[in-house]
Amino acid sequence: MKKGIILLMLVFLAVTVLGCGSGNTQNAKSQEKKKWTIRLGTIQAPDNVVTQTAIKFAEYAKEKSGGRLDVQVLPASQLGSAKEQIESVKLGSQEMFTDATDWLGAYVPEYNILGLAFAFRDQDHVHKFLKGPEGEKMIEKLITSHGIRVLTHTLDRVPRNLLTTRPVKSIADLKGLKLRVPEMPAYVEAWKAMGAAPTPLALGELYTGLEQGVVEGLEINTDSMYTQKFYEVAKNYASTGHVFATCMLIINEKFYQSLPDDMKKVLQDAASEAEKYNNETVKKLEMDSVEKMKAAGVVVSQINIDEMRNAVKDVAYKLEEKGIWPKGLYDKVQAIK
Repeated sequence: MKKGIILLMLVFLAVTVLGCGSGNTQNAKSQEKKKWTIRLGTIQAPDNVVTQTAIKFAEYAKEKSGGRLDVQVLPASQLGSAKEQIESVKLGSQEMFTDATDWLGAYVPEYNILGLAFAFRDQDHVHKFLKGPEGEKMIEKLITSHGIRVLTHTLDRVPRNLLTTRPVKSIADLKGLKLRVPEMPAYVEAWKAMGAAPTPLALGELYTGLEQGVVEGLEINTDSMYTQKFYEVAKNYASTGHVFATCMLIINEKFYQSLPDDMKKVLQDAASEAEKYNNETVKKLEMDSVEKMKAAGVVVSQINIDEMRNAVKDVAYKLEEKGIWPKGLYDKVQAIK
């Protein structure tokens, strides 16, 4: 009797183990077949390098994942303004977003310094900051405090320059100029210091705003002036190079962690490949865009950069006093060689 009971128990145990093994195998196979749809938003035009880089990212992710990662690129503010889309990524109602890195200053204050006119010498200076110890801390803060993961924040942009409806040939011409700037303290305070009247306006509303006189100019990456066709309603260009910008590629952290490790690696690799494509493309964009705008009737003026730089020299410390970024950060940036 006892032997019979023991035998039945062993049979039951074997069936249970085999059943679990079969279930685990089925789950593993199911996971291998699973597909994910990722919405990647931009606020830039379809032919802008930011959107084109997003498309390259999507193509690479689809290829290397065997079609399991379907990244749908939605350009031209289809999913809302930059601020709205970043908030959507944070909340998880949108998986990914890409645009100027300094938008992240609303979440991690250190990022605000990227928008300060003349804070950085060149693109290499920006890279050393973002890839150094401070940049690593900023990435970690975004994850732990806001649930946003940075796949990269060193996608180069063409430097920001000036496009206006009336000529600007000296800093005196900036006085009272209604200039569209991003709604971020570093931009607003720097252009105030230079005499302009900073006017925050969503990028999607800017063309109409120039037409209707709501604003009289903009400071933005030169390639965006061309791809967004702002040169059609603002015919005066001044090369200022006041901000050496980068873009970021961000993803909702909870969604990212829900992916299997091999798909996480595909996304990281896709970001690296997209960065290579982007940074090579950007190198020739500024001059190409200027030449195309000149052919369309835009007048190029020279402006005294030293006057502008001198006007904003104290803005960094005023912003630190206001807590826009941590005290001492500006000096750390200037110390980078």
